[in-house]
Amino acid sequence: MKDKYLIGEVAQIKNIDKQTLRYYNKLGILVPDLIDEETGYRYYSIKQFIDVDRIKFCKRMGLSLEETKEFMVGKSLNKALDILKEKRQSFAEEIKRLEAIHQVVDGIIHTIEDTEKVNYKQISVEERESFYGILGSNPAYKDMYDFELNLLELTNKHPKYSEIGHNFGLILQLDFKSILNNATDEKKSIILRIDKQFRGDENVTEIPLGKCVVLYHKGSILERPLFDEKVADYLKALNLKAKGPVYTFPIINRFIVDNVKAYLYEILIPVEE
Repeated sequence: MKDKYLIGEVAQIKNIDKQTLRYYNKLGILVPDLIDEETGYRYYSIKQFIDVDRIKFCKRMGLSLEETKEFMVGKSLNKALDILKEKRQSFAEEIKRLEAIHQVVDGIIHTIEDTEKVNYKQISVEERESFYGILGSNPAYKDMYDFELNLLELTNKHPKYSEIGHNFGLILQLDFKSILNNATDEKKSIILRIDKQFRGDENVTEIPLGKCVVLYHKGSILERPLFDEKVADYLKALNLKAKGPVYTFPIINRFIVDNVKAYLYEILIPVEE
């Protein structure tokens, strides 16, 4: 078995581009064992085949080129262990983030699929569990620009709760009487709904629901009345009284599809027992 290998041989056997090997040489990450001064040929030793695998391992861990060089030339076991522990922690945080995104996407899919069986014209009374969220301010919005400014303030203040797009998970908290009167200047409080793993955070508020009148709204949530007098008639017929704000939960909006006719929101009106 020979003990020196040309750069092309290393590239072929280790499935790596020759230009990449030259770049690693330039950075001092993987310097050829021998460079022929006359021909300029680069020769690598057999043990450097393992070094190529080490570099690939560093790349998979997400190490920068500078960190990779430090790892490659390091002689301290403790230093290598520190690097591995640091990456393990970053992996744990990334896994947590991806799990949160997975839960949100999974929830979106199931919610959309479940609503395919719903009669959108139907009004019902249901028991609903509390939900959790980050509360925004409570201004009277003039237009969507004002709404987005308030949303920006909220997500900038709490960035970790809006990983995959803050517009989908937003819940609007509305005043029931203003809705009945079709008021155009009613105050709308933004609530950024959060996932279970964040419920213990100090910024997170529990919003209790209990018995709710449940109905659905198709179309834009900001540009059309949410419901008409039949909702008030429904409450009166069942001797129910709204006990606080109304909450709108997005099921389908522009976050999912750019078709206002397909937009769908669930409206919950908590009522007194």
